[in-house]
Amino acid sequence: MKGKNKRYLRSLGNRLEPVVMIGQGGMTASVIRKIDDELNRHELIKIRFVAFKDQKDHLVEQITQKTGSESAGSTGHTVLLYRRHPDKDGRKISLPVPE
Repeated sequence: MKGKNKRYLRSLGNRLEPVVMIGQGGMTASVIRKIDDELNRHELIKIRFVAFKDQKDHLVEQITQKTGSESAGSTGHTVLLYRRHPDKDGRKISLPVPE
């Protein structure tokens, strides 16, 4: 993803609240399903790491691979993920630089 698009997505993400929390249960199949569902619904989501904070980078890499999403940035223990909606009519976010 281009830098200008990441900056744009981070600006949109400022007002978002985390929709998924990674807690003591860790990365389960149900957590991945929840992330996938939220990406389908919103395209851009925040995930907060309540536990496993020291493994955040590794877990984010796993999440992006399993969901086909991209990390648009992170602040502290919160990560911003983006996945373009496959249906053109379902897209809510228009990136400034076409991919």
